[in-house]
Amino acid sequence: MVTTFRLDVNGPTGERAITLVGEHASLREASGYLPDGAYTTFRTYDGSRVLRLRQHVQRLEESVALLGNPAKLDEAATRRAVAHALRATGYPESRFRLTFAPPTLFVSIEPFTPYPPSLY
Repeated sequence: MVTTFRLDVNGPTGERAITLVGEHASLREASGYLPDGAYTTFRTYDGSRVLRLRQHVQRLEESVALLGNPAKLDEAATRRAVAHALRATGYPESRFRLTFAPPTLFVSIEPFTPYPPSLY
């Protein structure tokens, strides 16, 4: 099951709201309901640790610029959206897909089961 959230800017003060968009059977299905934009995927380690989120945010900004729609992504708000998705779903380990369709960020999350160490 894939759960998708949307990070919106609301009101004149620019406060951020995270809202549930929907649930789908797969990332492929979930992505079909999202607007065109740039995306990146990553997983968690030890339940809630995400490696190099700043680099993922930078790549999203670079990718939307290459698509002709330059925009900045608020890293702190992105971290809050990822943390919100982790709390809302409670998966032991998670796989994320962040889709940036300026000015909106979509956060899709699904359970992730790593391969056993013997396969590495």
